[in-house]
Amino acid sequence: MKLLFAAVLVTGCGRVAFDPRGDASGDAVLPADLRLDAPPHGSVTHDEDGDGVVDGLDPCPHIAGDLADRDGDGVGDICDAEIDNPRQRITRFEGFENGLPSGLTAGAGWVARPDALAWPGSNFGYVAWDPHPVTDVDIAVAWDILSIPATPTHQLLIGTDFPGGARTYGEVYQGGTQAFTSVTHYDGSSTYTNYDQISFGVITTGRVDMSYHAFENPRAIEVRATWMGMSTRRSFSAAAPYGPAPALGVTVRDLEAELRYLLVIETN
Repeated sequence: MKLLFAAVLVTGCGRVAFDPRGDASGDAVLPADLRLDAPPHGSVTHDEDGDGVVDGLDPCPHIAGDLADRDGDGVGDICDAEIDNPRQRITRFEGFENGLPSGLTAGAGWVARPDALAWPGSNFGYVAWDPHPVTDVDIAVAWDILSIPATPTHQLLIGTDFPGGARTYGEVYQGGTQAFTSVTHYDGSSTYTNYDQISFGVITTGRVDMSYHAFENPRAIEVRATWMGMSTRRSFSAAAPYGPAPALGVTVRDLEAELRYLLVIETN
C-alpha cells in the first residue's frame, strides 16, 4: 500500500481541514466481511477508560461501563451505531501512550506526552490515517484544551477527505466571540457550506469529547461535542455531500490542546 500525505492551506474563508492523500490505485480494498475488529484492535497494555479491560480487548475502549455487544460484531452497544446489525468493526483505537503510533501521520509540531499527543497552540495541526475507501464511519476523539491563544479563530474538526480536494467534516469553530458546531462541506476550490450550524457561545478550556458519524445511504452526518460538565452540542445533516472517502483525519487550529484518544469504527 502506498501512503502519501500533505497538509494543504485552502482558500475562501481561510479555514483549513486535514488533507491526507492516498494513492487510490495502490490502496488495498479489504473484503467487506473481514473481521478487522478481532482482538486485539489496540494496545494490550493500556486501558484508556480505566474500566479494567485493556484497549485492545475492550468493545468500547473510550467509555467505561457496560461491555455488552448484543449483535456480536465486536463493537460494544454503547458505541455501536446499529446494535442489532452486526456489520460494524473497530479498525483503529489509539490511546497515544507511546507517542505517534505507526499508521498515523501528523504534521510537524506535535509533541509526544504521556498518553497524549500535544499541539502547542499556533496555526494548524493535523493527524491523518488509513487512506482506503471508507463509506460509513464513526470517529471519536477527546481533546484537553489547555489554553486559548489570542487569535481571531479557533477550530476542532473530524472528517473525511475526497478525491479532488473536497471534504465533508464535523467541526467546532469560533470566529471572534461566537462559536458553533456544524456539519461542513468544502468544495475543493473556495466554497464552504455549513449545515445545521448551532451557536453555543465560546470555546473554553477543559476536556471535550467529539464524535463524527457519517453514513452514505440513507445520508446521515452528525457531529457532537461535549465539554465536561456541559450539555452536548450537536449538528446533523442529511443533505451535505458525502460518498466514499479515501482518507480520514482530525485537525486542531489555534488551540493549545492534547489529543487523548482516537477511535475509528467502520461499517461493512
